[in-house]
Parts: sequence; C-alpha cells; structure tokens
Amino acid sequence: CGVDLQQVRMDVNRARINDPLLAQEVADFTNDCYALARSRLFMTQPTLTKEQLNDVNWIGSRFFLQTPGYYDDGFSGFRSHTHSGL
Repeated sequence: CGVDLQQVRMDVNRARINDPLLAQEVADFTNDCYALARSRLFMTQPTLTKEQLNDVNWIGSRFFLQTPGYYDDGFSGFRSHTHSGL
C-alpha cells in the first residue's frame, strides 16, 4: 500500500493556521528569511544532493538551519537555534 503523495500535497495546501498572530509570524519568516535563503542558494549554486534539493523546498529546511549563511544571520530579528537532536 503506497502513499498517495498527490493527496498529501493537496491536504497540506488546504491546511490553514487559525491563530492570526502565528500566521503573521510564519508569513514574516517566509518573506524575510526563507525567501532570502532561497535567493542566496540560487545565487551561490552549491552542489546539493537529491535529498538536499528536496529539503530546501520547505521553510524548516535542515540545510538552511545547519549551513552557515542561511538562517543563522538573524535577518529581520529571526534567529535560528539549531539543536543536534532535531
């Protein structure tokens, strides 16, 4: 029995954050941090594995969290605190 990835993607796309403050924080992070990290990624064009290429498609990317120069600069007041157990 396989996972219907198309259905999972549609379910995730329909998901909404009900808390307006949290929704605004996620929007701010997406605009101020994730977009900047993606831009830096495409400007520097590092060699990424297939797994890393998939990973950088979401805001919680391990690559962006663990690679210096992406989420660690504190841009716009956001700071990443990576933990080895995550």
